Amino acid sequence: MKKIIFISVILVVLSCKSGVDFKVLNSSNTTIDSLIISNGYDEIRFSRIYVNETKKDFMEFSSDIKNDGGYFVECYSEEFYKKENFGYYSNGIPSNTSFSIVIKKNTIKINELLKTDY
Repeated sequence: MKKIIFISVILVVLSCKSGVDFKVLNSSNTTIDSLIISNGYDEIRFSRIYVNETKKDFMEFSSDIKNDGGYFVECYSEEFYKKENFGYYSNGIPSNTSFSIVIKKNTIKINELLKTDY
């Protein structure tokens, strides 16, 4: 019985992925050619985000990340280039579970979301 409990606990721990969900909305008046979200180690790349289109992805944190850091988003289009730093993680553990990123004509709006809002 103890063996079954031990194996169950190990499986639960191994199945838990540490990472962050990202939702990106293009509210600008132009198609975004590419968008990169990075934590300095891993990155998510989106290409061709059309006006009013939403894209989602999950950034898994590898167990190799053992320090503090943050995220950045880079947005490329024919009309503009923007880069914004945001968020924080400590000892390789994200401080939150998801972000909403809204691309506007002259700015990038970034909000932390509760998991139930995503």
